[in-house]
Amino acid sequence: MVLTRRDFLKKTCSVSTKAALAIQLTPLAFASQADPNLRRVLTGSKFGTFEAELNGNTIKEITVDNIHSKMIYHAYKTINNPSRIKTPMVRKGYLSGDNSDRGSNEFVPISWEKAIDILFKEIENAQSQHGPSSIFPLSLWGMFGQFGNCGTAMQRAINLHGKTMSSTGFYSFAAAESILPEIVGDIEVTSEQTTLNYVAEHTELLILWGCDPIKNLKIGFSVPDFSPYKYWQQIKQKIDQGKIEVISIDPVTTDTQNYLNAKNIAIKPHTDTALMLGLCYELLEQETYNKRFIEDYTDGHEEFFSYLLGEKDGVKKTAEWASAICGLPVTTIKSLAKKFTTKRTLLSSGWSAQRAEHGEHYCWSLVALASMIGEIGLPGGGFSFGYNANDAGAATSNGSRLGVMSATVKDASPKYDKPYTSTPYFPTSRMVDVINNPGKVVPFKGKDITYPDLKVFVVAGANPLSTHQDVNQLKQALNKLDFIATIDCQWTATCRFSDLVLPTTTVWERDELIPYGNATNRGVIGMKKLVEPMYESKDDYEIWRLFAAKFDRENSLLKGKPKFSG
Repeated sequence: MVLTRRDFLKKTCSVSTKAALAIQLTPLAFASQADPNLRRVLTGSKFGTFEAELNGNTIKEITVDNIHSKMIYHAYKTINNPSRIKTPMVRKGYLSGDNSDRGSNEFVPISWEKAIDILFKEIENAQSQHGPSSIFPLSLWGMFGQFGNCGTAMQRAINLHGKTMSSTGFYSFAAAESILPEIVGDIEVTSEQTTLNYVAEHTELLILWGCDPIKNLKIGFSVPDFSPYKYWQQIKQKIDQGKIEVISIDPVTTDTQNYLNAKNIAIKPHTDTALMLGLCYELLEQETYNKRFIEDYTDGHEEFFSYLLGEKDGVKKTAEWASAICGLPVTTIKSLAKKFTTKRTLLSSGWSAQRAEHGEHYCWSLVALASMIGEIGLPGGGFSFGYNANDAGAATSNGSRLGVMSATVKDASPKYDKPYTSTPYFPTSRMVDVINNPGKVVPFKGKDITYPDLKVFVVAGANPLSTHQDVNQLKQALNKLDFIATIDCQWTATCRFSDLVLPTTTVWERDELIPYGNATNRGVIGMKKLVEPMYESKDDYEIWRLFAAKFDRENSLLKGKPKFSG
């Protein structure tokens, strides 16, 4: 047989193409090729990407190609489940002016027209009678997508009506984001982290301080790409080879402890600062701290050392003092301090330990301890506050990031432009204090702020009755408000405590654009709508379009773009 050059190229192309498809396409893709009635769509979620097999308006099956994405098998079921909000609802007592039955789950279905009328009436009354300091719109973790983002859609429409209150700080890391810029000049918690390959190569002692990345990296603000897991696998290999020692300081056993076979030092919850001070005292007393680093790169160490030695309060922060507070043996504390000065040490902190009263002290003490160890800036040494979330630890792309719809409309005039009667913002976690103490002046980040007199609370993509630090206090405080509205797709605790509940679509019931890779910024996913909106739900953009139409600002809201087409 004579094989010509042309025949050779044709046959090799055919073979290579089939091989490439076999690598790139899942079995689901081949099934959709064989059955023309099936449609295969790649989409995303806060738990990663997945492929959905569609038959009409039904998701028949999903395929996940990553072992870290298992939560998707449950997440997409939010499209249709018993907790789905099916129609606009109003609290029964609201209709008669009674707030005593908030939380009783007695709701009455109403039309969308009636629902938007109620929403507009309450915001209109508050703005006209009390001004912008009376209205507080809130969005947090539920914000997803660049166009249908519930937070910016709500703020964009409400800003056209008038100014409102805002809050600062996430429940996840409010103490850290407040104090760390003052200590190290950066927020740290959501900043780019040193890539984990440096940890695998240079770190000799890895301290996981309330840090569980193996579990927490499975979710992100946007669509996670799970790229840090390959580095954690490299770290595990180094641990197995005896090249890295890993210790977890945590009250509970974590997924990361189990994965890395880490030694667990089970500290009493929220006594971390005492342990750190005891460790710092031990380094000072034994004169094993890095004197040159302290003198060259820190400020205020004289006052800190004086505090450790008890020169002002008469209490030395010894290992014995720390042991009585945190519940660890004195020998464990002293042994840990000795390890810090004999190995390249990285203190990797999560966010849980700073979620406490005076949580700033935890962050400050960890940086102080890392400074006394003196390896900040060296490969594999120092401290971190961000390896536990949002693909942190993998390399970041230098490409431009996908923008989000603006919450303000250029050259548009709001219906109201009244002055604030308070500071225009307050810390998110102080919501109870704000409601209970209107007009109170309190210190915040080095200056005084004045609390507003809130009347109306509008929630979209948040669930404060789940995330707030004291839910019972929040319930009592919320009952003092005139009106609470929640926009969501599921019956959350906050929905059940609201006066008005509006059903929005899930992200899979609309066309959307979403970044792929949180810290890594690897690309963009065009999310085609998987199914038509269920029941009477509307996307956030449409809900707020209806609201804006009530005061002739619909055209300003839309700017000639009535609907996003994916």
